[in-house]
Amino acid sequence: MKQNERYDALTQELLEKPCWVIDFLPRRVPEKSGGHFFEVEQFYLDESRRPDFFRRFAQILLGVFCYFDFVSGDGEAWSRKNAPQKLYDTVAQLPANGYRCVLLPGEEALFTVSGSDLYMTVYNPSETLLDLIRPLVHAQGLFLRKGADQ
Repeated sequence: MKQNERYDALTQELLEKPCWVIDFLPRRVPEKSGGHFFEVEQFYLDESRRPDFFRRFAQILLGVFCYFDFVSGDGEAWSRKNAPQKLYDTVAQLPANGYRCVLLPGEEALFTVSGSDLYMTVYNPSETLLDLIRPLVHAQGLFLRKGADQ
């Protein structure tokens, strides 16, 4: 099995594991909350504001990059060439239809970020990884919480 195929298989396996959400809100917004979530979401996802918002995700991943080896992919190909500037630019400039996976093979953990969502997800994080990302998330003014089905 080729390396890319191994990464694809591991990614599919990890997407079935428990996840944590890195979000700008401390908890999910109920469907009938009466608030203005969709208006706020559209505000942040506007082409002129998206890069500022997604830089926070890029900063978190750069912090993780300091501690763990990882590969990143866009659903088509994986790259081990994760120079800090390239990783930062790829995530911060993620288009609305873009998608990025950051796989930590040694940790068997996976980060996913979509250009159409205001959250980043981490699947199957160990306690060690959670202990690392909690302060990184907090430093970016974001929140870390268990996924909805946990």
